[in-house]
Amino acid sequence: MLIENPGLKIKRLRLEYGWSKYELAAKLDAACTSGCVLKWERGQSVPSWYYAVRLADVFGMSVDELWRGQAPQKCTHINAETTGRRIKAHRSLLNMTQTQLGEMTGVHYITVLGWEADSSQPTLENIDRLCSALNVSMDELAGRGS
Repeated sequence: MLIENPGLKIKRLRLEYGWSKYELAAKLDAACTSGCVLKWERGQSVPSWYYAVRLADVFGMSVDELWRGQAPQKCTHINAETTGRRIKAHRSLLNMTQTQLGEMTGVHYITVLGWEADSSQPTLENIDRLCSALNVSMDELAGRGS
């Protein structure tokens, strides 16, 4: 389960590091603006999966630690290049259909198909649900498994 207020955690960590919203945005990538950081901190939006992983990198912690407040669980590491391929591989290991995974995560199987094809990315909330359904860590879906 995601931490209660991701925006407040981002703001607390940013201030602990002594960074302005501009500095944090610049550390994430050239496309991120201080306005994005402000919206996250105010709870007006949640970081995309891409930025969720980048924020963990910038703050020097695991994705699970940042977004779930816990150390990553041990799971079977899948050596795949993309989040979609890792989702598909873990689903296949469990002999689960896309329809079953969709039902477990509250989305239509077409959405799962899009994630697995890397034509769309799950939201941070959907990543959390996927991790529970597939019994994997966020770090594993981010390609950081050990």
